Amino acid sequence: MADEGRSTERVEEVEVGAVHERRWRGTVDVDDRGYAALRHSIAAMGLIRPLLVRPRSEGGYELVRGARRLSAVRELGAGTVAAVVRELGDREALVGGAWPALMRSGCSPDEAAELREQLVAAGSSASEAAALTAVLGFDSSPPRGERAVELRGRPAWAWNPAGSA
Repeated sequence: MADEGRSTERVEEVEVGAVHERRWRGTVDVDDRGYAALRHSIAAMGLIRPLLVRPRSEGGYELVRGARRLSAVRELGAGTVAAVVRELGDREALVGGAWPALMRSGCSPDEAAELREQLVAAGSSASEAAALTAVLGFDSSPPRGERAVELRGRPAWAWNPAGSA
């Protein structure tokens, strides 16, 4: 994988079966009216906006952005899909994939907690992960027994085993 901050990209037709989803949130809501409209649009005109994927070390690609588009393309039985293939680090992929989805639909506290854990595992500090999830629009109520902190005048998740923010 590329170093954080340095990315290269190319547009390719990739095998739909070679694209693997990252599980930081639940499955796509296929009963949503917006999803139905997206699926209809792709069926009528094809995929207008490519997926964003990154190469996986074990082969294939990891989906960074475009879960709803990928789900619709799979339902429609396409063998390949247009994708921007970009070398991204774990943190870049998490933030790049989370932002558009959350601007559209928000997330649950469980999804926020999962993404914070993945951000920390990818090299973010706990306070940075808290700030990122707050900026992305996650529920800012701290879990029971944990205290909230203000980041730029806005509450953010904060958990710190040492008890200091």
